[in-house]
Amino acid sequence: MSLKFLFSLVLTAVCTWNLAAAPEPGLLLYSSFDKYNTTPDYHASAQIKVGGIAKDLQLRMFPSMKDDGNSVCLNNKERITYSVPGNFKPDGGTVSFWVNLQNWSLSDTTWFNSLFEVSSAPSQYRFVIYKYRNHKDSITFYLQSGKHACSLYAKTTGWKKDT
Repeated sequence: MSLKFLFSLVLTAVCTWNLAAAPEPGLLLYSSFDKYNTTPDYHASAQIKVGGIAKDLQLRMFPSMKDDGNSVCLNNKERITYSVPGNFKPDGGTVSFWVNLQNWSLSDTTWFNSLFEVSSAPSQYRFVIYKYRNHKDSITFYLQSGKHACSLYAKTTGWKKDT
């Protein structure tokens, strides 16, 4: 094997790795929990504030839905929070996450389960995805912008475990 070929192979591997490590266009915040803590893998803002549960997740980890990474288990009183400025655009975008019901059920009418929430003060906007305790067969999407608000419901009948 020539030295020139080996150098080209190494250069190609480094360039490919750098491309794979680059965030997708428009990505603002990404947390995989693969580092066993709540610190995001990527955030668009210059600084990030992380709150809620303790950052170290060593004893709270579960395999991800597809066993290709990690997930974290929270109870109904816990949350993980990230600072909004620079990490969320209220005028458009996509929120994507997996939910695996380890310690609660969609049919449970005892608890209000907040799956995702982002808000700004004073009441400029608020976006919440949650399971309302009186709705045993739906997930609610609530969006507020200033004095205007709307709610959408997604039926969960037919959802199957681990899919």
